[in-house]
Amino acid sequence: MSRRSGQRGHIEESGNMNVVRFRIEVPGQSTRQLVRVPICPINGPGALGKAELRRKATEIVNASGANSESRFQEVVSSPQVTFTEQSQSFLSDAVSRARDPIANSTLRLWNGILKNWLLPLIGALLISQITNKTLKIVVARMRNGFLPRI
Repeated sequence: MSRRSGQRGHIEESGNMNVVRFRIEVPGQSTRQLVRVPICPINGPGALGKAELRRKATEIVNASGANSESRFQEVVSSPQVTFTEQSQSFLSDAVSRARDPIANSTLRLWNGILKNWLLPLIGALLISQITNKTLKIVVARMRNGFLPRI
């Protein structure tokens, strides 16, 4: 959240209106949606000076919840994906992508590593639960299994 907090929005002219543009979290999506909200007319009745325009833009961004911790947590707590589901999705995308798909030999190698090592150890974990500490344990177990026999 620390990287995403504190948006002020970008004020720009659109037609005969001043608008504020900012990004907001959307449940079920990994990227934020770009939102444009009108503030006031550029000229004439209701037009605002630069300071008032900036204050009003900040109020609009804060009222939308773009900077709120609760909205961020709501979006993050949406349905989670397990390591098994993500690995299957990754492999199917890697094989069928138009640009530089992986070779069949690479697919067999990666499937073997997944089947023999990764899925038994961390396959049931949610992606959000896999930490550096978890991966250090996995690497240690893999290293012990691959020690050369003397």
